Amino acid sequence: MKVKKRIRQVKSKAELKYLIPIDIKQKKPTTVTKQELEMIDQLCELDPIFDGDPNKFLILESRIKWQQSVIDFVKIKGIWAEFGVREGSSIGWLLDKKPGTVIHGFDSWEGLPENWETGAQKWGKGSMAAAMPQFPDNVKLHKGWFKDTITPWKEHNKGPIAYLHIDSDLYSSAKCVLEGLNDMIVPGTLIVFDEFCNFRLSGKMSKWTEGEWRALHEWLVDYSRQVKPVARSCMYQAAFEVIN
Repeated sequence: MKVKKRIRQVKSKAELKYLIPIDIKQKKPTTVTKQELEMIDQLCELDPIFDGDPNKFLILESRIKWQQSVIDFVKIKGIWAEFGVREGSSIGWLLDKKPGTVIHGFDSWEGLPENWETGAQKWGKGSMAAAMPQFPDNVKLHKGWFKDTITPWKEHNKGPIAYLHIDSDLYSSAKCVLEGLNDMIVPGTLIVFDEFCNFRLSGKMSKWTEGEWRALHEWLVDYSRQVKPVARSCMYQAAFEVIN
């Protein structure tokens, strides 16, 4: 009898620590850094946040559990912000756990500003457009491209950032957020990425090193910053505490 292949299996730490470095070395044979390899090792050593059986985890439930669990790592008082709101699911999940929290959400709601290819999946410019969601008054939505909204917003919001959720998909968008908010990102800031690393070992995310991973590492080098991995999912998400 043919054995049915398991799907949605949580990959073991040993498997990830062996395969992800091989993957990144193949993609960046001459440019992979010691710091990148150390980060991979640290991330893979963390226990993943997920919901369901390890041999068949639940995707939606795992995303909700991730969103609600990772905020426990917020250590400082400050601004809560999300870049890439779309229909507002992740803000809604966050509010279920922390109702009344003031959250700033940034999105164009016009879809992707450029083409996006993750590997087996491709989205064209304008994909993922959505209607602006409705939230209570404690959620402040800012419509427009990040490059146009960050600077004016900073003129009226001077405090440090406590929680920064980057769910903007593209390398260019993540880079824009990190650079634009660099002076508001302080020791203790929690930075959460939604498409950071291919912990699922999926062909759908085979180009993960070209996205948020690349944006973070360029920011760390260009601005002499340091972060510490504090949480990861069993899919693509990761969270970091800023050290300096």
